[in-house]
Amino acid sequence: MTRLRENERNRLIGMIRGGVSVSTVAHHFNVTRRTVYVTLQRERATGSQKDRPRRLDRRKTTDREDTFIRLSHLRDRFKTASQTMAEINIIRQNNPISKWTQFWDLLDRRVRMRQPQPQTLLQLERALHEEWDNIPQQAVHRLIGSMQRRCQAVILSRGHHTRY
Repeated sequence: MTRLRENERNRLIGMIRGGVSVSTVAHHFNVTRRTVYVTLQRERATGSQKDRPRRLDRRKTTDREDTFIRLSHLRDRFKTASQTMAEINIIRQNNPISKWTQFWDLLDRRVRMRQPQPQTLLQLERALHEEWDNIPQQAVHRLIGSMQRRCQAVILSRGHHTRY
């Protein structure tokens, strides 16, 4: 069953106040009568229909990993959850961080900071060439030197966001 959004809860309360029966309202929103009663009780007690605060635990898997898990079990329905988790951990630890990706990000930031910004493809090409030539060699060496720290951060974050 789907969770009612705030505007649906407002409509639900309006229908009840308008004299529509609880069963009809429940059928209209495809929820149980108990959901209607609980919504009405909460509105009477708090004067609000807003969602209550929920725990904000960090997700253990990314959307990409969820897709991997689903497809993995569709391909091999006898695979255990621990086998799948072991595969995910191997993938997380072998996730390559390319220094070229970082270099292109650096180049992208430098081009985006230009004033005025390139408006045509030719201007963009010129800006890329100029910024490529203007990137100090020290920045490239610093980027290469930071790769070990970056890789460690990705491994420790287990696929979640890092500060890099």
